[in-house]
Amino acid sequence: MNILEICTFSAGGCGVWARVKRESLLLSKLGHDVTVFTTNREKGTWNVINERQKIGSVKVIRFPAIKLGGESFTYWNFYKEAKKLRPDLIIVHSYRHTHTLQALHLAKKIKCKIFLVTHAPFNREDSRKAYEGWIVNAYDYIVGKVTIKKFDKVLAISKWEIPYLNKLGLKKEDIVYSPNGISDEFFRKPIKEGDPRLISYTGRIAPIKNLEIVIRALALTKNKSLRFHIFGPAEPAYKKRLLSLISELELKKRVLITDKRYSTKEQIAHIDKGYLFILPSLSEGMPQVLVEALARKRVVISSNIPASKDIIKDRVNGFIFNKKDPKELANILDNITLGKDKRQISKIRQYGFERVKEFDWNTLIIKLDSLVTNK
Repeated sequence: MNILEICTFSAGGCGVWARVKRESLLLSKLGHDVTVFTTNREKGTWNVINERQKIGSVKVIRFPAIKLGGESFTYWNFYKEAKKLRPDLIIVHSYRHTHTLQALHLAKKIKCKIFLVTHAPFNREDSRKAYEGWIVNAYDYIVGKVTIKKFDKVLAISKWEIPYLNKLGLKKEDIVYSPNGISDEFFRKPIKEGDPRLISYTGRIAPIKNLEIVIRALALTKNKSLRFHIFGPAEPAYKKRLLSLISELELKKRVLITDKRYSTKEQIAHIDKGYLFILPSLSEGMPQVLVEALARKRVVISSNIPASKDIIKDRVNGFIFNKKDPKELANILDNITLGKDKRQISKIRQYGFERVKEFDWNTLIIKLDSLVTNK
């Protein structure tokens, strides 16, 4: 089958691009002819990226993008190129984007099937300005309720977003739960114990990730041997803000920022260095890095957002804290690292590891292939 995947480009641990990259490669290995259309600008940094790329046998074609607002809200025109390609199926990623509506119009024109992978853009009030919230609500009411029903299938990456899709008029049979998977490398590579004094983070270094709350919590901990290593591609203005806070709180010896894009191998090595892994985000669609950290048997801590609570049950397979409360986070860090109940922590780590085996891409791709080929 000739498949076209469409999304905006990102780097680091961003779930959209990470999913498209892995999904397209695995679909091609199952015999499909897969092409990816994406932007020539990187989400967040807005850096220009090379126009063409190959991932195995998958062709990646990039298009000039005009920024319209937010981290990744853009306009880019791929219509003519897509008409030449004439795919049998379009898989378009991210609800409420201009490329999503363009893809829907294209599918109707060339009479091909189209799936929408939503990437859970709901319940993001803490990461949006008031006027952005009004625009989102207006879009859902005027455009979303009409267009979302026109997709052949809507794929939800998280269970928490399904009620929002129901409100847009989708019935249970219109929605397929299809979470972002993780590479089998996270399960396959030997697991190391990690430094009990080190808290790790991998992913984009951007305001939505709320990394400053971890830095503030670190200043409040009783365990002054704890360190925090932030690893991933950084937005320059946000990195500058974090460095200023580190200096203000006199934590230069306890907080390290490594600003770089990373491979899966490098990410695993970084996660394995620490005993603890944290994701303090203000909002997420599906927190893929949490799943990756659980697969490495880390003690995982996350903010109390719906996406994380889909995966983490507090004190069962990880720990949840109020995303705006550094004191609560500091107490959790102290209880884990200074507490005496190591057996309970060991159980939490093991349960977390067992819980995430369902997110192995080797399992998920078979289900997606069945949906694609209508088996």
